[in-house]
Amino acid sequence: MNLGDREAWALFAGPAIHYAAQKWWATLSIMPQIMGGPRDPALSSRLNFSEFERTEVRLKVGINF
Repeated sequence: MNLGDREAWALFAGPAIHYAAQKWWATLSIMPQIMGGPRDPALSSRLNFSEFERTEVRLKVGINF
């Protein structure tokens, strides 16, 4: 995969859970790193743990007005 002249990159993917009420909403997503670069030869992995986390967790909350 060629992504140009990027110094470091990572691809994350995962499920999301969304809840909506009349006045507010929330979305929780848990995304593990699928691939990244540059690869760390010491780990012999296709992931980049020197610049990115193994898993990203996000919680978004909104208020309807």
